[in-house]
Amino acid sequence: AALKGGGLGVYRSDDDCNSFTFVANIATGNDDKEIMAVDNNVASPNYGRLYVAWTDFGSGAQIYSTFSSNAGATWSPQIALSATGEDVQGAWPAVAPNGDVYVGWVHWMSPGFPNGNLEIQIARSTNGGAGYTLVTSPMVNQTNPRDAAAQTFCGRPALKGNIRYLPNPTLAVDAAGVLHAVYSYDPDATGVGDAANVYYRRSTDNGATWQPEIKVNDDATTTDQYQPSLSVGEGNVLAVGYYSRQNDVANNLLI
Repeated sequence: AALKGGGLGVYRSDDDCNSFTFVANIATGNDDKEIMAVDNNVASPNYGRLYVAWTDFGSGAQIYSTFSSNAGATWSPQIALSATGEDVQGAWPAVAPNGDVYVGWVHWMSPGFPNGNLEIQIARSTNGGAGYTLVTSPMVNQTNPRDAAAQTFCGRPALKGNIRYLPNPTLAVDAAGVLHAVYSYDPDATGVGDAANVYYRRSTDNGATWQPEIKVNDDATTTDQYQPSLSVGEGNVLAVGYYSRQNDVANNLLI
């Protein structure tokens, strides 16, 4: 799935990613930051279904989702997952073994983007993407990662070195149906020094409740750790990757 002519398009490879063929348009709007997930569980009632979640800036800057049941040839009408009038970005979909779909994104609380605190919102679909309901947020009212000088230079939240940074979450669901989430925020809320750490939470009841938060990066520095990514493999082994500057006391280099 990729940006295409102001909207979104889907492309397919049948030769192990040596080449791609355009399949169809997904959406036509002021769209951005699309992520696709595939239901690959043969036991799922929606096996093979494709899901795409993104931000449509032409429709009130909301998080939207759509699905395809015929390998991307046609797509369902897009539906809004986030409320109108909220500042949101960075949608991330994940499919559970039973076919449930989760989409997580970052929400800037009042006064909104760029200075509001962060909340991670997650919606769940139990009907193959036809409708979604918000579940409990794993993180609420934390400070957006930002370096004060970099934000002044970039005009929006950024890390030291003038790196614009979107603190969107990443989700995964393991074979037991446990929902996992990683995200980042400013641990000391000062806008200087240690502006970003990586955190993790898990839910064993479909997002109704979350187990205690765990800080993923175990360094004892005041450097930035950011942009985490999450995956789960065989045996429900969880892997989290992220950028870290912990080996540079000046908090500039990734070494």
